[in-house]
Amino acid sequence: VPLGMLLAFSTWFLTNAVAPGLEAATGVSQAVIVQLTNGVQGGFILGTVGLATTGLADLLPAQLVFGASAVAAGAVNACLLFPGVTVWSMAAIRVLTGISLAGVYPIGMKMLFSSVPSARGLALGVAVGALALGSGLPHLFAASFAAAWQPVVATSSALSACAGIAVALVGGRDEVAAPAA
Repeated sequence: VPLGMLLAFSTWFLTNAVAPGLEAATGVSQAVIVQLTNGVQGGFILGTVGLATTGLADLLPAQLVFGASAVAAGAVNACLLFPGVTVWSMAAIRVLTGISLAGVYPIGMKMLFSSVPSARGLALGVAVGALALGSGLPHLFAASFAAAWQPVVATSSALSACAGIAVALVGGRDEVAAPAA
């Protein structure tokens, strides 16, 4: 689960990491890049509130919510690679990425906490560490791919989707959805 969180969160600050290449390729300004990043934050808030108010986090098996969310984050994020992507579609992509990530971080924390009830402090530290390291991964990818932004987007998207599939298949099998209150 922590590795899945780390890989899925490589989509979070992606636009910051590829800003120079994205600006050159699409003509967007630095101000637009900032708004694209803000879109992920706003989407995350919307997604988290949506999961909490609908009770889906308690109605469905956590590993399936996590898995579907990480796959969705990767798939939506990959849409940045489509030819002819406009500023408005980039904004929608980033908001949808944030909404998708709302099913990764809180659900991943739930899975970690339920798997190690006697070491919740350690689980929290691991989860926050995965978030921090994962959100920095695109910068490492950007340094590896020089000025090309497309491989960074593709790598981040693929890793998020792979993480979702892995967690859905093997992560938290002993975790059972709790009945809604």
